[in-house]
Order: sequence, then C-alpha cells, then structure tokens
Amino acid sequence: MKIVQVNQQDIGGGGFIAAFRLHRAFRDIGHESRLVVISKLTDDPDVIPLVRPNFLAKALWRALDNANSSMVRRYRGKPCYGWVAHDVPTWAPYVINRLTPDAINLNFFNCMLSARQVASLKAPCFWSFHDMHPFTGGCHYTRICDRYLDKCGSCPELASDDTEDISNRGHTQRKQIWNSGIVGVTQSVWLTELARSSTLCQNRRIERIPMGVPLDIFHPSRRHAARHKFRFQDEKFYVLAGASSNANALKGIGFVEEAADLLAAQFSDRLVFVTFGSHPSKIQNVEVLHLGYLKTDAELADIYSACDLYVLPTLLDNLPQMLMESIACGTPAITFDIGGCPDIIADGVNGTVVREHSVDAVATSIERFATMPQDQIVAFRDRSRSVAAEKFDILDCARKYIELFSEKTPVIVYDNSRTRT
Repeated sequence: MKIVQVNQQDIGGGGFIAAFRLHRAFRDIGHESRLVVISKLTDDPDVIPLVRPNFLAKALWRALDNANSSMVRRYRGKPCYGWVAHDVPTWAPYVINRLTPDAINLNFFNCMLSARQVASLKAPCFWSFHDMHPFTGGCHYTRICDRYLDKCGSCPELASDDTEDISNRGHTQRKQIWNSGIVGVTQSVWLTELARSSTLCQNRRIERIPMGVPLDIFHPSRRHAARHKFRFQDEKFYVLAGASSNANALKGIGFVEEAADLLAAQFSDRLVFVTFGSHPSKIQNVEVLHLGYLKTDAELADIYSACDLYVLPTLLDNLPQMLMESIACGTPAITFDIGGCPDIIADGVNGTVVREHSVDAVATSIERFATMPQDQIVAFRDRSRSVAAEKFDILDCARKYIELFSEKTPVIVYDNSRTRT
C-alpha cells in the first residue's frame, strides 16, 4: 500500500514525532510511505518538504501562520493554547496527488491545506487527532468552554460576544473538511469521548488507534550500560523529569521543582533529579543533573532506562509520547489524571496516577517510590515494559492503521448541519 502522511514538520514536538515514527513503522511492516512536510529536519529520503532549503521553509511557515492567524489577532482575547485556521492554500495538494497514494493520513495540516483543498485530494483521507482542534472552532484545547458542542461563536478565549466570530467561521471550515468524507482517528479514550460528543463529529466515523513507540529502541536492556554511561550510583534514586521545552508550564515542571524542595530535607543525600529539555529546571537543595535538549531516540532511551522513576505532572495532554517511552524502557512513571495519561499509566501497575493536582501529592508519590523495597521496584519495572509491549508498540499501531486504510466499504458522508438544542 502507498501511504502519504501530511504534517507541518517531521520531528520536534510530540505530534510531529508521533507521525514520523508511524511513517517509519509503515515501511518496517512492508508498505511504501511518504511524509509531506513544510519543514524537514531529518535526512529521511521519504520525507518530502514543500520548500528547500530549510531556512526558506521556516520563513514560509511563519508567513503562512501569520496570514492564518491575522483574523484572530483582531480580538482582545488571546487563546491560551494556540489557534488553528485553514484559510491560506498552498501547492501541497499537487505534491500529495502526484505521489498517487492509496491512503492519505493528515496530522497538523494547517498552513499546508485549506479546508476546500482537502476535498481535492485524490485518495481516501484520514485525520489523526493530536488534540481537540479537529472538532473545535480553532482551539487546540479548551479549558472550561464547551461551545464546540454547538457551533462555537461568542468565543471566551477571544473575549468575543459575536456569535459569528472567527471561531464560528473556524467551525464552518471544519464542517467543510468533515463533509469531504474524511475519517477521524483518535488516540486516547478521553479525546475520543470529547470528539463523539461534539457537533462536528456526530454521525462521523471516528476510530481510536493508540499511538506507539519503537520498542526495539525504547527497551530496558539499555539500563546497565546507560547507568554506567551516566555514572549513576546504586545507592541513589534517580528521578527523571522534563519535556522538549520546560518553559511550557503546562508540562508541569513547576510541580517537580516544588516537590523537590519538600523532599530535600529528608532525601538530599539520596535523591538525584535528572532533567532534560531546552530549559533547565529551577530545582534546588538536592542534586540535579540537567542534560539539555536530547535530539535522538537513542539518547532519550538511555536516560529513561538509567533512571528509576519518571515524573510528568502534565496539566494538558492527549497521549504523551514521553510516558510511553518511559514505560517501554521499564521505568515507572507518575502523572496526573489528565487527558489520555491514565490510558498509559495504570495506578499501582506501572506507576501512579495522581488524582489531586498538588505539589504535596506529587512529593508523596515520589517518596513512595524512593522508599519502596527493591523487589517491588523491579516488579514495577517489569510491569511497565509489559504494558508498553501489549498496548504501545508502534508496529501494532501501524498495522491497525493499515487495516483501516484497507477497508473496502465506502465512507458515508452525513449531513451534520443540525445543531444541538
């Protein structure tokens, strides 16, 4: 089967990495895969950028983003989690159709395809959800707003009282995309339930396929060599924390920083906090090792494997790649009861799901693992790997996508003009 995926970039944030890993997994199970992007950062020959060289691609991306967001900037309110518009067309449909795919999988395709251009693609189209924007008027995530259950408008994120504001227009754009016959693919139970409750996805086909990670790279067998590489000491307990950008408060590094202060008096001689990401943490009073931004999967796998625990108190997430990477390496994790995190971490099985979103609760959970008998820690490590192998193998994920792409039944397009009363 010939598959074309569309995404703004091949690596970088979680949504980019997920699509790139899926692209490589398609090839690993014997299919022909291409990934069309604006900006290409890898040397993969099957990643096709719209523009070369990369500095021109970045400039184009910025220009398109500015053009798409120009209407949003007219409002007093600034969306906290970004805004997605599908206004400005590019030549991406020509590039995609020229590849004559059997199936097209769209990821983050704003700044690449307008809503109308999706209908011009000459193969069955599927839309992988990485956040809420496929069924909102433009928000990546909403906080307490449920206007997407109707048709948006009067957007609180924009501080708008206009029922026909840009969010209502964005809702209409999404409706154009859904009316093209596209099939939605969600990753988490949480996002699936939200999508199916939305006006835009009512009577649409929505399938759930959890994303995965390459289990041959993220593997517990790296532990001994990795601990030797980082010169870790057996008598110490290493807590890993971080994300691609620790400056993003939503990833919860602040909870880890404050929890470390609470634990310092009792565990300052034994606890070591290991951090990664583009910004160092502000952890004090305990030993800290900051590794900076890790560029390769092998680097990430080494540090996951070497550490004893991973902490990701994220405040907003769909199905975090980092949690999957950690448990695949046999390292249990602590996370909040947010989004799709409980799909990955089962409380008491391969980590802890913290129900109370507080520093005290995070500190207590870390302390529980730091004082746990070694045989229990080993059991957590074994179960972590087992859960990853059972549920989050990227090759299994690719096979499920192929099964969906290969279905011969036509996609039924429903009239979804009715609004909820």
